[in-house]
Amino acid sequence: MGWIPFLPEKWNAPSVKGHPIFTYNASKKFESRWSLVRVLPSPSVMFRGLEGCQLGVHTDHGEGQLHCKNAKLFKRMQDEQLFSLHFVEDDGFTAMVGDYPFNPNGSPWGYTSMCTPCGRHAVAMTHEERAFQMRQWQYIPESMKRLEFSPWMRAFENMRNWYR
Repeated sequence: MGWIPFLPEKWNAPSVKGHPIFTYNASKKFESRWSLVRVLPSPSVMFRGLEGCQLGVHTDHGEGQLHCKNAKLFKRMQDEQLFSLHFVEDDGFTAMVGDYPFNPNGSPWGYTSMCTPCGRHAVAMTHEERAFQMRQWQYIPESMKRLEFSPWMRAFENMRNWYR
């Protein structure tokens, strides 16, 4: 729809050519796996309060690779911290292009979520809804084994509270 990173002109936002899109995974396959992401500082309402967390999450998509033709726009999005999640390796390092399977879609900097500057609109190529209960996790760190709900539950609480 072209809302991200900036809303269309009809909403008094600047029009940007070359909006980022999610296209076919670098592997050219549908990827269904348990991945590790880090929540990045961003204006996203959904991920508020989770910044810095490294969490397991499901990825299930054939078209999750971030592609942005406009290099200036990509840099602006980085500068304005409009990327909300990125894949990381088990050691916490950013999963870069070619770090398969840690970066299952092959996106630059492992980016897998982005939002608008106001934080109201977001897109994520991960499935937090499949990981908000601890029984949905394939691997549970020792420090989380007593939790009923994973930290992802906060994302859904954030959205509910924002809409109230």
